Amino acid sequence: MNVARRALHRRRFSFSARPSWEVVAAGGGAWESVGSAPTVELIPGCRLLPTGWVWLDFEVEIEGTSGSPPVLYVDRDDRSEGRCIRLSPPDAGHVRTFIKLPAAARSLRFDPLGRPGRFRLGQLYMQEVSKLGLGLGLVALHSRRLVREPRRLTGAVTRMAAELRRNGIQGIKDRLVGKGLADGQADYAEWVKEFDTLHEADCAAIACRVRELAASPLLSIVMPVYNTPERWLRRAIDSVRAQLYPDWQLCIADDASSEPHVARVLAEYAERDRRIEVVTRTTNGHISEASNSALEGAKGDFVVLMDSDDEIPAHALYLVAEELVAHPETDLIYSDEDKIDEHGRRSTPYFKPDWNPDLFYSQNYFSHLGVYRRTLVRQVGGFRKAFDGSQDYDLALRCVAATRPERIWHIPHVLYHWRTIEGSGATDALAKSYAQPAAERALRDHFDSSGRLAEVSVARFPTTYRVRWRLPAEPPPVTVVVPAGGDRGVLERCVTSVLALTRYLRMDVVVVDDAPEPAEPVARFEESGLVRALRCGHPSSWPALVNFGTHHAAGEVFAFLHGDVEPTSLDWLAEMVSQALRREIGAVGAKLLYADDTVEQAGIVTGLLGPAGPMHRGLSREAPGYFRRAHLVHDVSAVSGACLVVRRQVFEEIGGFDEEHLAGAFADVDFCLRVAAAGYRNLWPSYAELRHHGSCRWDQLAQNDESRAAAAAYMARRWGARVQDDPYYSPNLSLRSGIPEIAWPPRARRPWRGAVRSHG
Repeated sequence: MNVARRALHRRRFSFSARPSWEVVAAGGGAWESVGSAPTVELIPGCRLLPTGWVWLDFEVEIEGTSGSPPVLYVDRDDRSEGRCIRLSPPDAGHVRTFIKLPAAARSLRFDPLGRPGRFRLGQLYMQEVSKLGLGLGLVALHSRRLVREPRRLTGAVTRMAAELRRNGIQGIKDRLVGKGLADGQADYAEWVKEFDTLHEADCAAIACRVRELAASPLLSIVMPVYNTPERWLRRAIDSVRAQLYPDWQLCIADDASSEPHVARVLAEYAERDRRIEVVTRTTNGHISEASNSALEGAKGDFVVLMDSDDEIPAHALYLVAEELVAHPETDLIYSDEDKIDEHGRRSTPYFKPDWNPDLFYSQNYFSHLGVYRRTLVRQVGGFRKAFDGSQDYDLALRCVAATRPERIWHIPHVLYHWRTIEGSGATDALAKSYAQPAAERALRDHFDSSGRLAEVSVARFPTTYRVRWRLPAEPPPVTVVVPAGGDRGVLERCVTSVLALTRYLRMDVVVVDDAPEPAEPVARFEESGLVRALRCGHPSSWPALVNFGTHHAAGEVFAFLHGDVEPTSLDWLAEMVSQALRREIGAVGAKLLYADDTVEQAGIVTGLLGPAGPMHRGLSREAPGYFRRAHLVHDVSAVSGACLVVRRQVFEEIGGFDEEHLAGAFADVDFCLRVAAAGYRNLWPSYAELRHHGSCRWDQLAQNDESRAAAAAYMARRWGARVQDDPYYSPNLSLRSGIPEIAWPPRARRPWRGAVRSHG
C-alpha cells in the first residue's frame, strides 16, 4: 500500500496565512479585505515549498460573491517574472485544482477575492503528485464534472473520440491536462497542440480560402546564407516549400560560404523548385550586403525576411496574403513569434500588441515575421552595412518613418519559429556583442533624421533601450491638482513629498477640497504660499473635484495626483512632462507601487478582469514583466488617474473627466479612451515611479460593488466592443489575470474559419 501511495503522491505541505496587503483581521477567525487585491502570504510549515505538479486544496469561505476568481501568485528567486495563476472559484467551501510550480519559487501569495469583503481561510495544503497521480487525478476530476452535468457527457465522448483518432492517447492526455489545470497553467506545448496545430480540415479550409482570395500577391522571401549547418538550412527551406499559399518566391544569397554543403544544398533545391532562386556572392560581405543581393532578385510586391536556420509554419504566408488582400494599403506587417529547439520543441512565445510605436523604440518587437512593401524597402535604401547585427531593426525604423501608422498591421498568430542553437541570439541576447550597439546607432539615426530631440541609451535588460525626450530650454508651467479625499495626515505627506521630491521647478500645487472648512495641513501649506487651496463647498466626486481644480489652474500642463500618492524620485514629473509634450501623446501615466514595492499597476488594459484592469499587478518592483514591458516605455489604452499628466490643450479639447456618469470607477479609463478617440496616444513610461497607499475615499469608492457595477454598465454602453478588445494587449493573452499569461482559449480568430479580425 505504501509503495502504491508513493507512486501516486509525494510530499504534502501545509500552509498558514499571514496578511500581506489590503487584508486586516476581522475577529472570529475572519479576515477583512479593504481593497481590490487582498493578499495573504502563504507560510509553509516546513520552510520548504513544493515543486512540480501539485494538488491544491484550500478551504475558503467568502461572504457574498467573490468578485473575481481567486489567484495564486508565485514569486521567483531567479529574477525572472513571477507567475499569476487564476484558480477556480470555491466549490462547497474548497478551491481544488492541479497546478505546476517552478523549482525557482521563492514565496507564494494568495488572493481569495477581488473586492472588499469578508472571508475565512481554513486548512490550506498542497500535495506533490507523480505523473501517474496527475493522470488519474485528471480523469477523476473530469468524471466528477460530467456526473454533475450529465448533459455534457455525449459531447465530451465525441470530442475525446475525435482526439483519439487524430492524435492518439497522447492527444487525450494533452486535452485532459489543458482543461484540468488552473487557468494559465497549461504549458505552451499543450496550447500549441490545442490551438496552433493545423489538422487536415484546417489545411483543406485554407486551400479553399486561397482559391477564393480576390488577389494573389507574390511574396518574395529574402534569405541570406553563410555556412548554415545543413540540417537547419534544409529545415528552413523545407518550411517555405511546405507553405499552403503557393505564390511565393524564395530569394537566397549565398554570402561566399566556405562549407561545401551549402552550394550543394542550394543547387539541389533550386533545381527541384523553380520558385527558388539562388545568387552566389564571390566575396563575403556579411548579412546586410548578402540581404541586399537576395533583395535584388525579388519580384514580389512584398518581401518577407527570414533567417536561414529558422522555420515558418505552413499557414504563415497564407495569413500574410489574407491580410494584404483585406487591407491593400498595407506597407508593413509583423506577427507573433516563438523559439524552436534542435528537437522541434517550441517555447517562449511572444504574443505582441498591435502597432505600439514607443514599445518599438524600446525593443525591436517588430522583428519576426517581418513583411515589407518592396518599393518602400528600395525607397529607403535597403539594408545598411554599418548596422550589421541590427540591420533588420534599422530597416524597420526607416520604413516606419516613411509610412503611416495605419499602414502597419499585426497578425496575432505565431508565424515564425526562431531557432535556439549555440551562438544564436534566440539563445543568448548578448551572443552577438555588436548587435546592441548597432541598434543604439539605428535609433539615434532615426531620431536625428526626423529632427526630434531624443537621447538613446541602453535600458536595464539586454536588447532594450531608453529614449529620453528633452524638455524645452524653458519648460512649461505645470499645475499639480490634488483632490483631498482621505486621511489628512496622508494628504500632508503627499503634498510634502511632492514639494520635496520634485526637481521640476516651474510647478504649483492646487489642493481641491469639498469640505466646508480647509483641513489644517492644507491651510498651513496655503499660508506658506507653497500650495493653493480650493474649496467647492459641497460633497463632490473625484472627476468633479479634478475638473473644478483645472478651472483655477494656471499651468500649461496638468498633473493629477490622488492625495495618497508619493513620488519616489526627483525626476518623476520631468519624465512625465517630457512625454506629455510630444504632440502625438495624450495622457501619460506612471508606475504605481504598493507600500511593499510590488506593482499596483503598469498601465491599464481594457477588458482585463472587467471593463479594464491594471497590468502586472502584484509583480515585484524589480521583475521584468512580460517581455520586459514592466521596465519599458510603451503605449497603453489607459493609465490610472491616481497619477496622470496631460497637456491643458488636450484636456480641454476632450472636455475633461466625465463627472455625470462616472463618479466612481473607470473615469480615468473613459478619459483615456476619449483622448485616444481624438487621435492621441496614451503612454506608460516605466521610469516615473510613485507609491500609492490606496487610502483615499476615491480608491474605496472605485471598489464599491454597486458603484463599480453601474460604471461598468455605462462603459459597456458607451464603448461597446472597445472595452473587450485592447489593441495593446494580445488576444492570445488571458484577460482573467493581471499578470500576462496564455489565454485558454485564445481570442484571436482563425481567418479560414470566419471573418478576418481587424488588427490595426
